[in-house]
Amino acid sequence: MRQRSTGNPAVHWAIILLALQQAAAAVGEDRTMKIVVSPAIGARATYGVEQLQAALQRLGYRVDVERAAGLETPAGAIRVGTASQSEGFRKMLGGQTETEEGFALAIRPDRSAVVAGAGDAGALYGCLELAERLEAAAGQFPEPAEFRDAPKLRLRGPCLGLQRPEPGMDGSRYDYCYLPETFPWFYDRAVWIKYLDLLAQHRFNAVYLWNGHPFTSILKLPKYPDAQEVATPQLEANIELFRWLTAEADRRNIWIIQNCYNIHISHAMARSRKLPFAHRKPSPLVDEYMAYCIGQFVREYPHVGLMMCLGEDLDDRYDVDWYTRVVIPAVRGSLQDGQPLPPLVVRSHSTPIFELLGAAKPLYPNLYVESKYNNETLASDEVGGGTDPVTTRHYAFEKDGDGHRRLAQEAFLVTNIHCVANLEPFRWGSPDFVRRAVRSCVGTGVKGLHLYPLRYWEWPYSADRAEPRLLQLERDWIWFAGWARYAWNCDRDQAAEEAFWTRQFAAKYGSPEAGRFLLDAYERSGEVMPRVVRSFAVTSENYLASTLGQTLPQLFASKRWYSPPGETVAQYAENEAAGRTHLPENPLAAAESLVRDGEAALAAARKAQPLVTRNQAEFERVLSDTEAVRLVAHFYRHKVSAAADGLTFVRTRDLARLERCVAELARSVEVYRELAALCGRAYLDCAGRHDPGRRYPYPAPKYLVWSDVLPEFEAELALVRRNAEKVLKDRQAVSTRELSETFFTEPIR
Repeated sequence: MRQRSTGNPAVHWAIILLALQQAAAAVGEDRTMKIVVSPAIGARATYGVEQLQAALQRLGYRVDVERAAGLETPAGAIRVGTASQSEGFRKMLGGQTETEEGFALAIRPDRSAVVAGAGDAGALYGCLELAERLEAAAGQFPEPAEFRDAPKLRLRGPCLGLQRPEPGMDGSRYDYCYLPETFPWFYDRAVWIKYLDLLAQHRFNAVYLWNGHPFTSILKLPKYPDAQEVATPQLEANIELFRWLTAEADRRNIWIIQNCYNIHISHAMARSRKLPFAHRKPSPLVDEYMAYCIGQFVREYPHVGLMMCLGEDLDDRYDVDWYTRVVIPAVRGSLQDGQPLPPLVVRSHSTPIFELLGAAKPLYPNLYVESKYNNETLASDEVGGGTDPVTTRHYAFEKDGDGHRRLAQEAFLVTNIHCVANLEPFRWGSPDFVRRAVRSCVGTGVKGLHLYPLRYWEWPYSADRAEPRLLQLERDWIWFAGWARYAWNCDRDQAAEEAFWTRQFAAKYGSPEAGRFLLDAYERSGEVMPRVVRSFAVTSENYLASTLGQTLPQLFASKRWYSPPGETVAQYAENEAAGRTHLPENPLAAAESLVRDGEAALAAARKAQPLVTRNQAEFERVLSDTEAVRLVAHFYRHKVSAAADGLTFVRTRDLARLERCVAELARSVEVYRELAALCGRAYLDCAGRHDPGRRYPYPAPKYLVWSDVLPEFEAELALVRRNAEKVLKDRQAVSTRELSETFFTEPIR
C-alpha cells in the first residue's frame, strides 16, 4: 500500500532541489582530471596522452594537461612518464623493460594513477590501457590496481595490398604504380587516420604494404632517370603522402613495412634498355639499381621496414648471395648515426630459408622471417596444422609445426595469416579460435604476426551489397580486434575473455543478453569453414573459393590439410569397401560437425534477434551470414556423403550405395539453390580473386557467384542421375560393367 506524503509540499521539493544541486556540485568536482606528463615525453607518448584525454572527455570529465617533472601525483591526477625520465618510473616497471612497449599502471584509491612506460611506446600503451579501464567502468574511476604488461609478439600488424586481381603492368603479377585511379583509398587521408587510430587502439605496431616494385612510385631516382614510371606531379604528391603516412604511423608506434618482389625493376627502365622487368639472376646493373632504390628508400623514410619475397622470380641458387651482398649492405649503408636498424622481413616462400638465415643473421640482427600459418587458408588452431604424420602441408619443411620451430630458433619468426580464401565472403570472428591459434604460435616460438584482411583484393571494401559500400575495418571489427588482442597477450583467463567479448557485442548491438548470444554464434560459426579445409578441400591455396562448394571429382581428390589424424574421402570409401573400422576423424563425422556448429550458430543468432536495439541493419547482415554458413555446412554434409557413397559404389558395386549417392547429391543441390538465392541478395561475389588462377570449383572470372555455379551442380546431378538410371535398369549387368570415377563425370553407354 502506497503511503501518503506528509508535510509542506514546497519544503519537500526544496529539499529535493537542494539534494540535486549538492549532487551536481559533487559530481562536478569528481569529474575534473589533470594529466601531468614529463617534459621530455616523445611523440608516441604524447599520442597516448591525447587518446587518454579524449576518452576522459567522452566520459564527461574536464581534463587539463600540463608538463612537469617528477613522480608526485596528487589526488585527481594522472602522471605519465617513461623509465628514462625517472628512477621512480623505472622501479614501477619491475622487469617490464626488455621492450620499449612494456608499461606499468598504478591506480590509487584517491582517484589518481601513474602510467610508466619502458619507452615512449610503453607510455602510449599504458595510456590506452587506462582509457580502456575507464570506459569499462562506465566512466567511474577504476578500482585500485597495480598492473604491468608487455606484448607477447614483437611485430604485430595487418597487411594491405597495393595490388589488383587483374594483371599489372606489362602483364606482370604484382607490379602496379601507386596512382589515384588505381588505388583511390591510398590517397584518402581521413580513412588512413581512422585506420591508423584503430591499429593503435588494438596495439598493432606494423602495417605491411604489398607491391611488386614500389620504389618508382614513392622515390625520385635521379641516378636512373629512365626508371621513372609516374608523372612528376603525381610522383611528388606520392612522396609527400608517403612522408605524411610514415610520420602519422610513427607517432602511433607503427612501422610501415614495404614489401617487394625480386628481382623486379622499373618497367620503364626495362623497356628503355631492352631488359626483362623480372630477373631470374643478378647482374651488375640490376644489383646497382636495386641497392640504390633500397638505399634511397631507407634515407627518405626513416621509420620504415622492408619485406622481401626472394622467390617466384629470382632463382633460389642466387637468393643467399643476393640478399647478403646487395640488400643488407644497402640498408646498413643508408642509416644515419644512431638510427635504429629497421625491421627486415624475408619470406620463407620459395627460398632456401635456413641457408639464408645462417648467412644473413650475423650481418643484420633485426631480421625477421615470414612463414604462412596454414598456407592460404585458416584451417587449424595450430601453427603448421595438426599432428597427422601424413596430413598435407604446403611447405616441405613443415611437419607437426617442426619447421616453424626451427625457423623460430634461427630468427624472429612472423606467422602469416595469408589470404584466408576459405572464409570469404562472410563475417568471421571466433575469439577463442584466434586465442588458441596465437597460443600455438607463441608456444612454437613465433615473434610476429602478419594478418591479411578477410578480403585482400578489394580493400577497403567488403563484398556486401550495400550503399554506401561497407568498409572492412568496420564490418570486420572482430577480425582485427581478436588477432590484435591475442598477439599482445594470448594467456588470458577464458571466463574474463567471454565477459570482455560479450561487452564488445553488447556495446555494438545494445544489450548484454544479445552480446552473449552473438558471441556464441560467432564462436560456433567460426568452426565451420576451417573444418572444411582440414577435412575435405581439394587445395589449401587461394585457388579454391570454399564457400562456392566443390564438385564430386574435387571431393574424390580432396586431402586433409593441417589436420589431426583422419581419413580423406577416398580413404573413407576404401575402408568402407573393405569393411574396416573408420578413424574418429573421417569425412562423414566432420560433415556432421559442420552441421551441428552451423545449426547452433544460427539458433544463437536468432535468440539475439529480439534483444538487439542498436545497429539493426548490420545485425540483419550478421544473421544472413550465419544462415549462409549453416547452408554451406548442410551442402557439404550432403555432397560429402554423396562422394563417399559414390566411391564406395565404384569399389563394391553395391547399388544401394549408388541410390544413396544420387539422393544425397540431389539434396546438396536443393540446399545450394537456397544458398545461391540468399547470397545473391547479400553479396556482389564470393571471393575477391577474379583471375583464372582462382579455379575451384570452377574458374573465375566466369564463376564469381553461387548462381553462376548452380547450373553446373545441377548438370552434375543430371549426369549422375542418368548414369545411375541406366545401371539400375540392368541390375544384373552391373557386375560386368567397368566402373571408375568417370561414372560421375562422363555419360555411360
